[in-house]
Amino acid sequence: GVNTFDIFACYNQPVRRMFQKISYLVRWDFMSNHSNGTASVDTDGDGVNDALTTNDPQRNRITGGATFSFGAPFRADIRLNYEHYFYKANVTPAVSEQSKLVVELMVRF
Repeated sequence: GVNTFDIFACYNQPVRRMFQKISYLVRWDFMSNHSNGTASVDTDGDGVNDALTTNDPQRNRITGGATFSFGAPFRADIRLNYEHYFYKANVTPAVSEQSKLVVELMVRF
């Protein structure tokens, strides 16, 4: 099991130029320690692994960014976000779970 919390806020600003609107967003989320289900520790000495290995450590993340929405005929968005992660001092996160700039092209059809 994992405990998660998420707070999200978004403001849409209509524009009359190349885009239909620009959306500004900020998000905070939290995730507690969790495992993919691999047992690796024999806690009671019976030869059976009883405890699960923590694969994803507890973390907080703050994301801020903007989404640029095209109007017809494209029906697409360009998203620019920065994600900043916070871990305890003794944690070495995977490369994919570190602070980063994210650029996405979302196409709806």
